[in-house]
Amino acid sequence: MKTTPLGLSLCLSLLAFAWAPTVPAQTAPLVAAAAAEAQARVIVRFKPAAASVRAKAMSVSMSRSAAMDVAQTRATGLGLRSGLNARTRQGLRALRSLDERTHVIVASGISSAALAQQLALDSEVEMAVVDQRRRHTRVPNDPFYSTALPSGPSVGQWYLKPPSNVPGEAVSSINAPAAWDINTGHSSIVVAVLDTGIRKDHPELAAQIVGGYDMVGLNSSSAQATATANDGDGADADASDPGDWVSQADINAGTLGSSCDASDIGNSSWHGTRVAGLIAAASNNGVGMAGVAWGVKILPVRVLGKCGGYDSDIIAGMQWAAGVAVPGLPSNPNPAKVLNMSLGGSGACGTTGTGQLYRNAISAVTARGASIVVAAGNSEGLAVGLPGNCPGVITVTGLRHVGSKVGFSSIGPEVSIAAPGGNCVNLSGACLYPMFSTTNSGTTTPVVGDAAYTNNGASVGTSFSTPVVAGTVALMLSVRPSMTPAEVLSTLRSTARPFVTSGGTAGIPQCTAPTSATQDECYCTTSTCGSGMLDAGAAVAAARAANGAVIQIVSTPSTPLAGNPLSLSASSSTLGTGRSIASAAWTLSSGGGIVSGFSAGANTQTVTLTPSGGGSFSVSLQLTDDLGTVHNSTRTITVSAVGSTAQTIAFTAPSGLVFGQAPSSLVATASSGLPVSFSSSTSAVCTVSGSSLTLVAGGSCTVVASQAGSSVFAAAPSVSRSFTVSPASQSISFPAVADQVLGAAAPALAATASSGLSVSFESSTPGVCTVSGTSLSLLSSGVCTVLAKQAGNSSYQAAADVARSFNVAGTPQTITFSAIANQTLGTAMPALTATASSGLAVSYSSSTTAVCTVSGTAVSLLTAGTCTLTASQAGNSSFAAAAPVSQSFAVAAAPVVTPTPSPSTSSGGGGGGGAFSGLWLALLALAAWALRPGTAERGEMSRRSAAAAGRA
Repeated sequence: MKTTPLGLSLCLSLLAFAWAPTVPAQTAPLVAAAAAEAQARVIVRFKPAAASVRAKAMSVSMSRSAAMDVAQTRATGLGLRSGLNARTRQGLRALRSLDERTHVIVASGISSAALAQQLALDSEVEMAVVDQRRRHTRVPNDPFYSTALPSGPSVGQWYLKPPSNVPGEAVSSINAPAAWDINTGHSSIVVAVLDTGIRKDHPELAAQIVGGYDMVGLNSSSAQATATANDGDGADADASDPGDWVSQADINAGTLGSSCDASDIGNSSWHGTRVAGLIAAASNNGVGMAGVAWGVKILPVRVLGKCGGYDSDIIAGMQWAAGVAVPGLPSNPNPAKVLNMSLGGSGACGTTGTGQLYRNAISAVTARGASIVVAAGNSEGLAVGLPGNCPGVITVTGLRHVGSKVGFSSIGPEVSIAAPGGNCVNLSGACLYPMFSTTNSGTTTPVVGDAAYTNNGASVGTSFSTPVVAGTVALMLSVRPSMTPAEVLSTLRSTARPFVTSGGTAGIPQCTAPTSATQDECYCTTSTCGSGMLDAGAAVAAARAANGAVIQIVSTPSTPLAGNPLSLSASSSTLGTGRSIASAAWTLSSGGGIVSGFSAGANTQTVTLTPSGGGSFSVSLQLTDDLGTVHNSTRTITVSAVGSTAQTIAFTAPSGLVFGQAPSSLVATASSGLPVSFSSSTSAVCTVSGSSLTLVAGGSCTVVASQAGSSVFAAAPSVSRSFTVSPASQSISFPAVADQVLGAAAPALAATASSGLSVSFESSTPGVCTVSGTSLSLLSSGVCTVLAKQAGNSSYQAAADVARSFNVAGTPQTITFSAIANQTLGTAMPALTATASSGLAVSYSSSTTAVCTVSGTAVSLLTAGTCTLTASQAGNSSFAAAAPVSQSFAVAAAPVVTPTPSPSTSSGGGGGGGAFSGLWLALLALAAWALRPGTAERGEMSRRSAAAAGRA
C-alpha cells in the first residue's frame, strides 16, 4: 500500500488580519523544495483560544457556504501571517472543515510536507499534518493471483458455511447458518460502507440501500479534484461509484497528482460494490448470492476516488456516517450502527498529528454507539496500517480457507479478530477460494443495471475479510441493539474459535510480531491475528443470551395421564428487556409412540394434545421476538399410565347462588382420596378455575366433577351437577332534572343502573313533554314527569322505576309599546299599536279613567290631564305572560277661539252690550263642546247650556 501527500485546489474568500500575531518568516527554502509537487494539501487544527477562532466562531450546523467563509477567513489570515500568501500562487485556500477548529488547507508551489512544517510554526496553530491518501486494501503483491473465469467457484460461498473439523479443509468459514437461525438482520440496523461508492443499480443491492453521501472533491473545482472524483459533480448526496480506473494517459497528464503513479494503473475495482454485497446482498430470494446480514440496510459513503482518498474525506465520512455533525454537510437521517472501512495506509495512530485526528473521529463515532470495523491491510505480514492500528476499532486480518494467515494479510497486536480473506491456492486458472460477491462488468465506466458477480476472479484481501465481520456485528446488533462498541468487540473475541496449528501448506512457520520483513502464510497466534477465527453463529447467540431471555414450556397438568388432554404453554417465557413474542411455532421432536400430533395451537403460544398411553414424548418450541430474533427450546414430557382400581365421586350441587356474588368453592371427593377436578359445560353462565366457581350470568350452570385416575386407580365416572343462578337485584340512579323553559334546548336524560345495563326513559305527561331515547322534547308549559326504567335480563331483575318531575315554563315574551304623543281634547286620537314578541294579541287598559278610557285599540279622551295606558299580554300554554308596558301622555283642553267683533252703532248702555258679547261667545264654546259625539251626560250638559244661554 502506498501513502503520499496530495492536494486539491479551491478558490475561497479572503480574511482581514489586523489583529493577527506574526511568526518568523522561514518560507523561502521550504517553497524552493516544492518544485515537484503542484499542489500541497494539509489538515490544520487551530488552538481553542486562537484570535481567529474567537473572532468568528464556526458551528457544525452552518451551511456549506457559511462554513467555507469562516474556514477561508482563517486560512487567509494564516497565509498572511506566515508570508505564504505572497510566496505561493493564489495564497492559502480552505476546503472542507472536519470540526469547528480543523480545516483542510491547500496551496500551490510548495510541497505538502513543507506547507505543514511552515504552518505548524504559527502561534495560533495546534496541529498541521499532511492530508494523506488512503487506498482500499487491494492485493498488489499476492503470489496467488489468477485471472477471472466466467463461472462461479465450485465451493460457492464457502466462507459463510459451517466450518469443517478436518485439518486442511475449509475450517475458517464463519458458520453463518447458525447465526441466521437466530436472526437474518433487522432493517433498523444500518451499516455504512466507506469506500469507492456503490453501484446502486445492482439487483442484489438496489433494495438494500438507504441515503448516502459522496465526500470526494468537496468545495474544490480544480482539475485534480475533478479527475479524482471522476463523477463530474464533486461532493453531493449521490454516493454511486462512477469507476476508479487509472490509465497511462492519466499518469502522463499528471491530473491525478504526483502521488498517483504507474502502480495505480488498472481497471475500475468496483470495490465498494463488492464490499456491500458481502455485507447485505439480498438473500433467500432464489437468485444470486447471500449477504451475511441481508435484513440490514447499507449506507454508502464515498470517500475514495481515483488513486484512493484523503484522510480529511475519510474522517469527515466517518463522523457523518455515525450521525456526528460536520460543518458544511447536511445532517445524516440514517445514522449507522456499524462502519465498514476496507481501506488504509501507512502511518502510526499516535496521540498527535494524523493519528490524533483519527482518534478524535473514532471517539466521536463510538460515543454514538457505532462500531467501526477496519481492514488490517495487505502488507504481506507487515504491521497494521492507519486507521486499523487505532484504539477503539475492530481490526480484521485475513485467513486462508484452511485457517492459516493468508499471505497478503497484515498482522500485529492491534488485530482484533481473523476472518476469511480468500485465497486462490493455484497459481494459474480459476481462483479456488475467492470471496464471491457482487461487482460490475465495466472495465472503466459502469455497465448500467449490471447483475455481475466476481465469480472465479481473485476477489481476495482483508478488504473482504472486513465486511464479513461487519455483517456479523450487524446481526449481533439486530438481536441486541443496545450493545456498545466495547461489548461488541468483547463478544467477538470471547466467541472466536481457536486458531489452527495444522492443515496449512507444509513447512509454514508460526506468525511472529511484524518487522520490516514480509511474512506470507503462517499459523496465527493471538498476539498477531487477534483473539481467534470469527464464529458468526456463536457471536450472535452470545448477543441473544445477553438479552436474558428465558424460554419456558409449562405443562398443564404438571403430571399428565394417558388418555387425558394436555396443554403446553410458552406464555411465561421472557425474551429480554423491551422484547415481546411476535410468533410461536411448535414441532413434535419425538412422539414416543404415544403422541402423533397436536390437537390445536401449533402456531400459538399454547398447544394442546392427548397422549394415548404412558411413556414420554418431546416437543420443540421456536419463539421469534419483535426484532426477528429466534429463540429455541426443547422439553421431554413424561406421561403416566392409568391404573385399574375403581373409584367414585361424591359431588353435592351448591345452592342459593345469585349472580354477582363472590366466587365460591366447589366441594367434591373421590373415594380414592385423589383430588377432584372441575369443569363447566355452561361457560356462558359459570366458569371454573381449580375448585373456584365464578358466576358470569344468571341461568342454569352445569359443573362436571372428574378424577382422571392414577397408576393405581382408574378414572372415576364423571359426575355432573346443574343448579340455578338467580338474577341479582339492581337499582336506578336518576338525578333530578332542573326546571326547563319552552324554546330552550332540553338536556339529554342520564340515568344509570347498578347492573351496568342501559336505562330507558318514558314520559307520563305527553301533553307537556315526550322522550325518544335520551332526548327530551318540551311541548307546552306545565309539569313534566319522566320515568327511568330498566327491564332486567337473565342476570338481573327488573329495577324499580324512578320518576323525576320538573316545571316547564312558557317561552318568555316582551311587549313593544311605543310612546304616545300628547293629545288635545276635541281631536281624534290614533289607534293603539303595541306588539308582543310572541305574536299574540296585546290588550290595553287605562289607569286614569277620569281622563281617558280604552276600548280595544281606541282611546277616548274625557278631560284635560294625564292619561296612562297599559299594554298587556297574558300568555298561553306556550308563552309566559309578558311584563305590562305603560305609556303616559298629557291631554290638553281645546283652545278657545275669540271671533273678531264687527263694527256696531252703540247706544246708550254700550257697556252692557260688551258684556253680553263676551258671555255669548263663552256659551257658544260650551255648546260646541257639549254637542260633540259622546255620552248622554254630555248631551244633557248641552241642553243645560242652551237653556242657560236662552235665559241670558
